[in-house]
Amino acid sequence: MRNLALAATAALAVACGGGDGEPDAASACAIAGEPSVELGVPDTVTFLDFEPLAPGGDIPLSSNGQTFLAVQFALRARNLSTSAHIGLEVTYQPADGPARVARKDDTPLERLFCRADGFLYLVPVVVSSEDLGDDLEIQDKPVDVLMTVTDDGGRSAQASGHGILRRF
Repeated sequence: MRNLALAATAALAVACGGGDGEPDAASACAIAGEPSVELGVPDTVTFLDFEPLAPGGDIPLSSNGQTFLAVQFALRARNLSTSAHIGLEVTYQPADGPARVARKDDTPLERLFCRADGFLYLVPVVVSSEDLGDDLEIQDKPVDVLMTVTDDGGRSAQASGHGILRRF
Protein backbone atom coordinates (compact mmCIF):
# COMPACT_ATOMS: atom_id res chain seq x y z
CA MET A 1 0.00 0.00 0.00
CA ARG A 2 2.87 2.33 0.86
CA ASN A 3 4.43 1.72 -2.58
CA LEU A 4 1.11 2.49 -4.26
CA ALA A 5 0.88 5.80 -2.38
CA LEU A 6 4.45 6.71 -3.36
CA ALA A 7 3.79 5.79 -7.00
CA ALA A 8 0.64 7.93 -7.05
CA THR A 9 2.53 10.87 -5.54
CA ALA A 10 5.32 10.52 -8.11
CA ALA A 11 2.82 10.31 -10.97
CA LEU A 12 1.06 13.43 -9.71
CA ALA A 13 4.36 15.32 -9.53
CA VAL A 14 5.16 14.36 -13.12
CA ALA A 15 1.65 15.27 -14.33
CA CYS A 16 1.84 18.72 -12.73
CA GLY A 17 5.22 19.56 -14.20
CA GLY A 18 5.65 21.47 -17.44
CA GLY A 19 7.57 18.62 -19.07
CA ASP A 20 10.54 18.92 -21.43
CA GLY A 21 12.39 21.08 -18.93
CA GLU A 22 9.59 23.66 -18.73
CA PRO A 23 8.53 24.91 -15.30
CA ASP A 24 5.14 23.83 -14.03
CA ALA A 25 2.32 26.36 -14.19
CA ALA A 26 2.36 27.15 -10.46
CA SER A 27 6.03 28.13 -10.42
CA ALA A 28 5.63 30.02 -13.70
CA CYS A 29 3.12 32.34 -12.02
CA ALA A 30 5.15 33.07 -8.88
CA ILE A 31 4.84 36.68 -7.73
CA ALA A 32 8.12 38.38 -8.64
CA GLY A 33 7.44 42.03 -9.40
CA GLU A 34 4.80 44.68 -9.93
CA PRO A 35 1.31 43.40 -10.69
CA SER A 36 0.00 43.94 -14.20
CA VAL A 37 -3.22 43.16 -16.04
CA GLU A 38 -4.11 43.16 -19.72
CA LEU A 39 -7.66 43.69 -20.96
CA GLY A 40 -8.83 41.29 -23.62
CA VAL A 41 -11.81 39.50 -25.09
CA PRO A 42 -12.64 35.81 -25.52
CA ASP A 43 -11.43 34.35 -28.80
CA THR A 44 -14.11 34.08 -31.48
CA VAL A 45 -13.72 30.33 -32.00
CA THR A 46 -14.18 28.78 -28.55
CA PHE A 47 -14.86 31.91 -26.47
CA LEU A 48 -12.58 30.31 -23.85
CA ASP A 49 -9.17 31.74 -24.72
CA PHE A 50 -7.67 35.22 -24.31
CA GLU A 51 -7.18 37.66 -27.17
CA PRO A 52 -5.87 41.18 -26.46
CA LEU A 53 -8.43 43.94 -27.05
CA ALA A 54 -7.10 46.02 -29.92
CA PRO A 55 -7.97 49.75 -29.78
CA GLY A 56 -11.40 50.00 -31.41
CA GLY A 57 -11.62 46.19 -31.57
CA ASP A 58 -14.76 44.10 -31.27
CA ILE A 59 -16.18 43.38 -27.80
CA PRO A 60 -18.64 40.46 -27.77
CA LEU A 61 -22.24 40.92 -26.71
CA SER A 62 -23.91 37.67 -25.76
CA SER A 63 -27.43 36.62 -24.89
CA ASN A 64 -29.00 33.66 -23.15
CA GLY A 65 -31.80 33.73 -25.72
CA GLN A 66 -34.28 35.29 -23.32
CA THR A 67 -33.64 38.62 -21.63
CA PHE A 68 -30.06 38.55 -20.31
CA LEU A 69 -27.59 40.45 -22.46
CA ALA A 70 -23.97 40.61 -21.39
CA VAL A 71 -20.65 42.08 -22.46
CA GLN A 72 -17.76 39.59 -22.41
CA PHE A 73 -14.14 40.30 -21.59
CA ALA A 74 -11.02 38.33 -20.73
CA LEU A 75 -8.03 39.14 -18.57
CA ARG A 76 -4.38 38.18 -18.48
CA ALA A 77 -2.32 39.14 -15.44
CA ARG A 78 1.06 38.72 -13.75
CA ASN A 79 2.35 39.03 -10.22
CA LEU A 80 -1.02 38.54 -8.55
CA SER A 81 -2.32 35.60 -6.55
CA THR A 82 -4.85 33.22 -8.08
CA SER A 83 -7.73 34.62 -5.98
CA ALA A 84 -8.85 38.10 -6.98
CA HIS A 85 -11.74 40.53 -7.14
CA ILE A 86 -12.49 41.64 -10.70
CA GLY A 87 -13.94 45.11 -11.18
CA LEU A 88 -15.24 46.21 -14.58
CA GLU A 89 -16.68 49.52 -15.69
CA VAL A 90 -18.09 49.76 -19.23
CA THR A 91 -19.13 53.26 -20.33
CA TYR A 92 -21.34 54.02 -23.33
CA GLN A 93 -21.90 57.65 -24.35
CA PRO A 94 -25.09 58.01 -26.40
CA ALA A 95 -25.28 60.97 -28.78
CA ASP A 96 -28.27 62.41 -26.95
CA GLY A 97 -27.89 62.04 -23.22
CA PRO A 98 -25.68 61.28 -20.27
CA ALA A 99 -23.14 58.48 -20.22
CA ARG A 100 -24.41 55.05 -19.21
CA VAL A 101 -22.22 52.79 -17.10
CA ALA A 102 -22.42 49.03 -16.51
CA ARG A 103 -20.42 47.81 -13.53
CA LYS A 104 -19.19 44.56 -12.10
CA ASP A 105 -17.66 45.46 -8.77
CA ASP A 106 -19.27 43.54 -5.93
CA THR A 107 -18.16 40.04 -6.84
CA PRO A 108 -16.60 37.53 -4.48
CA LEU A 109 -13.06 36.35 -5.07
CA GLU A 110 -12.69 34.69 -8.45
CA ARG A 111 -10.10 32.10 -9.41
CA LEU A 112 -7.46 33.11 -11.93
CA PHE A 113 -5.90 30.19 -13.78
CA CYS A 114 -2.13 29.95 -14.08
CA ARG A 115 -0.63 28.70 -17.33
CA ALA A 116 2.93 27.65 -18.05
CA ASP A 117 3.53 30.90 -19.98
CA GLY A 118 3.64 32.70 -16.60
CA PHE A 119 0.32 34.50 -16.95
CA LEU A 120 -2.88 34.19 -14.94
CA TYR A 121 -6.07 34.05 -17.03
CA LEU A 122 -9.80 34.45 -16.57
CA VAL A 123 -12.02 33.92 -19.62
CA PRO A 124 -14.77 35.01 -19.88
CA VAL A 125 -15.35 37.92 -17.51
CA VAL A 126 -19.00 38.90 -17.93
CA VAL A 127 -20.85 42.10 -17.05
CA SER A 128 -24.56 42.70 -17.65
CA SER A 129 -25.26 45.27 -20.34
CA GLU A 130 -28.65 46.18 -18.86
CA ASP A 131 -27.46 49.62 -17.69
CA LEU A 132 -26.04 50.49 -21.13
CA GLY A 133 -29.33 50.28 -23.02
CA ASP A 134 -31.27 47.74 -25.02
CA ASP A 135 -29.68 45.32 -27.46
CA LEU A 136 -30.49 47.21 -30.66
CA GLU A 137 -29.41 50.54 -29.21
CA ILE A 138 -25.95 49.47 -28.06
CA GLN A 139 -25.04 47.03 -30.82
CA ASP A 140 -22.16 48.37 -32.95
CA LYS A 141 -21.58 51.25 -30.52
CA PRO A 142 -18.24 52.30 -28.99
CA VAL A 143 -17.54 51.84 -25.28
CA ASP A 144 -14.70 52.63 -22.90
CA VAL A 145 -13.64 49.93 -20.45
CA LEU A 146 -11.75 50.02 -17.15
CA MET A 147 -10.76 46.74 -15.47
CA THR A 148 -9.34 46.57 -11.95
CA VAL A 149 -7.99 43.34 -10.50
CA THR A 150 -7.25 43.19 -6.76
CA ASP A 151 -5.94 39.95 -5.32
CA ASP A 152 -6.52 38.53 -1.86
CA GLY A 153 -3.17 40.01 -0.74
CA GLY A 154 -4.24 43.56 -1.66
CA ARG A 155 -2.07 43.83 -4.79
CA SER A 156 -3.89 45.60 -7.60
CA ALA A 157 -3.51 46.45 -11.28
CA GLN A 158 -5.68 48.23 -13.85
CA ALA A 159 -6.11 48.14 -17.60
CA SER A 160 -8.31 50.22 -19.87
CA GLY A 161 -9.41 50.04 -23.46
CA HIS A 162 -11.85 51.15 -26.10
CA GLY A 163 -13.88 48.91 -28.38
CA ILE A 164 -17.09 48.35 -30.32
CA LEU A 165 -19.94 46.18 -28.98
CA ARG A 166 -20.73 43.39 -31.48
CA ARG A 167 -23.17 40.47 -31.45
CA PHE A 168 -21.52 37.16 -32.32
